[in-house]
Amino acid sequence: MKSDLPLVSIWCMTYNHRNYLKDAIESFLRQETDFEYEIIIHDDASTDGTDEIISKYIEMNTKRIKAVIQPYNLYSSLPIKSFNLLVATALEEKTLGKYVALCEGDDFWLDRHKLQLQVDYMEAHSECTLTAHNGVILYTDNRISIEAMDPYGCDKDLSVEELLMWYHGNIPTASMVFKREYAVRKGFFAGTMASGDWEQQLYCAVKGRVHYFDRIMSCYRANTPGSYTCTVWGNDRKRYGIRLDQMYFLRLFDEYTKGVYREFVSEKLYHILITLFEENIDSDMEQFKQMCDEQGRQKDMEYNRFLCQIVEAFNGFKENDFCVEYIKEFVKRHKYLLIMGDGFYGKKMAKSLINSSLDFDGFLVSNGYKQHEEECGKPVWEIKALPFDKNQCGVIVSVGFDKYSEMIQNLLRCGINKYTYLYGIIGD
Repeated sequence: MKSDLPLVSIWCMTYNHRNYLKDAIESFLRQETDFEYEIIIHDDASTDGTDEIISKYIEMNTKRIKAVIQPYNLYSSLPIKSFNLLVATALEEKTLGKYVALCEGDDFWLDRHKLQLQVDYMEAHSECTLTAHNGVILYTDNRISIEAMDPYGCDKDLSVEELLMWYHGNIPTASMVFKREYAVRKGFFAGTMASGDWEQQLYCAVKGRVHYFDRIMSCYRANTPGSYTCTVWGNDRKRYGIRLDQMYFLRLFDEYTKGVYREFVSEKLYHILITLFEENIDSDMEQFKQMCDEQGRQKDMEYNRFLCQIVEAFNGFKENDFCVEYIKEFVKRHKYLLIMGDGFYGKKMAKSLINSSLDFDGFLVSNGYKQHEEECGKPVWEIKALPFDKNQCGVIVSVGFDKYSEMIQNLLRCGINKYTYLYGIIGD
């Protein structure tokens, strides 16, 4: 017998989406299910008449549609962590469903069987905490075009590694359906970033299993006026801020998961760090520091300490000096210190250590890659011939990004798990 209570609660976050919200709501109402569902719309004090659209649909669908209308714009008034937690809590308080489905007000669903497919799977697989699917991107700026997102290419369970690394792109936000019990992520660094979907995916992944359907069932509008794409990624300062937030999030994720995924966390973090530095290569130190200061306002002390490390690392990047404070602390913690890689970056790291009056025991290279016996007056060892107790060794991975993942895998295979990389930021 069909229950009168909703099994699914659709969360629709909107701000100044008057021209698009109708498409989203209509796509919700077209869902064909053998269960009840509800629609909860959160409007962050829109100024373009979005609230009129919401009121009209509530009048026509009183039992199915609810709204949380904010009296003033929270996003511009609160630190992002407080904003995200407040919005999630406000929505959760009105939520009756066992599952939560996401779709922002300028996106919409394409398949009327979407909810049924995802919920059927989750009901049959109790360990599944989140399902997602393929979607399309609709570009609406200077041209109108559509392309499939295709992050994975087949139906499959997604690993934490895949969700961390985005090898083929991120899964669409409008595709996500997850268990309501994981909606408010207290204790899991909720609200670290402006966009919380990555946090949500990883939270669900470490709590259970994430399943992906390679079926196009949603549409993401890119470059709409006021959209996340335009207001954040189209603005240099905000884009840099997102990169900083992502790195801080990765550090917290590594801490939360007790380093279980450090190989992938450090690789992802390294990639974002180098991208941030390369984007700011023409900035002077004062400009870069000002950007970080702006990002740190209204954030906690731990975040600001992290920003100080980033500023120091950027200075090292500009000056080709890798011996930042984090590296100095890493050196002190290990009986034996080795530099992984004896090429360009390895030699730069060696010079940085020497200039800081810090000693190291030698260079480490992958098995079969030893070209000479010494470099910078220090011995070069293949991993298999390392003469020290591996548990007492600290390794600074000093290679280009294209070789970083391979080097980490080589270290881990040989039982060395105490490592960091050029600028520190994350390590043992």
